[in-house]
Amino acid sequence: AGIGGLGVGALLAHWGYKTLVVEKSDFVGGRFSSYEHEGFTLPTGAVTVHYKGTETEQIFKEVGAELEIVDVPKLFYRIKGTDYEMPPKGALGTGLDIINKLEEDKAKLIGGFAKAMSTAVAKDKVLGAFRLGTKEPDKERGKTFRDWLLQYTDNELAHGIFDTIVSTLCAAHSYEISAQAVFSFFVAMKGFREVGIPGRGNRGNMENLAKAVRTNGDVWTNCTAMRIVVEGGRAKGVVVEKDGSE
Repeated sequence: AGIGGLGVGALLAHWGYKTLVVEKSDFVGGRFSSYEHEGFTLPTGAVTVHYKGTETEQIFKEVGAELEIVDVPKLFYRIKGTDYEMPPKGALGTGLDIINKLEEDKAKLIGGFAKAMSTAVAKDKVLGAFRLGTKEPDKERGKTFRDWLLQYTDNELAHGIFDTIVSTLCAAHSYEISAQAVFSFFVAMKGFREVGIPGRGNRGNMENLAKAVRTNGDVWTNCTAMRIVVEGGRAKGVVVEKDGSE
């Protein structure tokens, strides 16, 4: 019962269907949730939320659930302990420029210009390939985003920036998610501006959706979906395990 399952469940309940949503963990939200640790609220996956004009905003509004979001007016890269502001446009290019400057400064200390050239990120090549990927995401099917990026650079800082962006927006590391999925996401979301952060953490919004489900159904946590019951080629039900029994 991640954001997708809870969103569908809330819509079905709102439309008059008796609805049951099951979640194997002891909290709702899956990779779009949060938990408390030593006084801090930590996300289980996605950190920021695209919401303005998206299906997420529409679902919350339709089912009458509150979407608790704090706007993020500025975003920053933190690289080697220093914060660098991300501009409204060209944030990826800015990140690569920062990396190249850091690599150049380091090389001056340990090996000169040749070393700087060997560690530099081919910014135009990477950005050009990224733009092509957003135009034809299906061509990148079958490889992870990390594998896609390795075709153009093996710079650790560059991989760190892209991994941070991907995990922040897509709730998966670059080595876990396909390049096709990342590019498709960027096409649908038109980049990664206009984002917000849930004021009570992601779980707060997921609990708001769960509350909407319970208006005409229920949400069971610590409950695992075991198998789908199919009869005559049609799904008739789902077998779940709860409290040690099916």
